[in-house]
Amino acid sequence: MQMNESKAAEQPSKFQDLVTQHKKGWRRFPVLIWALIGPGLLAMIGDNDAGGVLEYVITGSHFGIGLFIPLVASLALITFTVQELTVRMCAVTQKGFTKLIFEHFGRAWGYYHVTSLFFENLS
Repeated sequence: MQMNESKAAEQPSKFQDLVTQHKKGWRRFPVLIWALIGPGLLAMIGDNDAGGVLEYVITGSHFGIGLFIPLVASLALITFTVQELTVRMCAVTQKGFTKLIFEHFGRAWGYYHVTSLFFENLS
């Protein structure tokens, strides 16, 4: 197990290769932007499930379009930021988010996280 970890630690990631390369050209810029924005953007898009869209519709019907547009814009920014940080934290440590919660905050918060995720996914 430690042998695999040491080999993985020796090899730089593709992102590190991209950042440390001194190549110039127009193709490097879009790839670098996608590498920076990509994980959080994909996680944010995955957050728009049926329950989220239904909540957007109900909020819009109750409060009108005046509240709906700023609410969606601000929630999209918050969702992107939180999920981007979570994805990057897990990518750097090579551990899942739940495992990180168990390690850093203890079993009580870990089980709270798993239980709340379970009930959120029921609806």
